[in-house]
Amino acid sequence: MLKKIRMKKTGIIKELKFDEETPALRDDEREYLEGLLNHEYKVTKSTGYIENDKVMITDGPLKGYESYITRIDRHKKKAVLSLDLLNKEVNVTVSLEIIKKI
Repeated sequence: MLKKIRMKKTGIIKELKFDEETPALRDDEREYLEGLLNHEYKVTKSTGYIENDKVMITDGPLKGYESYITRIDRHKKKAVLSLDLLNKEVNVTVSLEIIKKI
């Protein structure tokens, strides 16, 4: 994945490592991040609805990852995800449009 990004981007791109050969991201962390990114390595908008105070994602990269959503701002069309990356809890804001509330 990193090689493809390096070919498309300019500037400094370096994989984080614990030492010369050990990647800093665990396999599950890397797979989760790759699942969020499209073929251009961007996070696209997800859509969904709320039913009985539970978020249901119908389309986009957040589909199947509803349990990571900790907060939604329906007016700004944003969701905050709580992720465990590099042994630290990180909050990530992504685009989410809630179509309706049931």
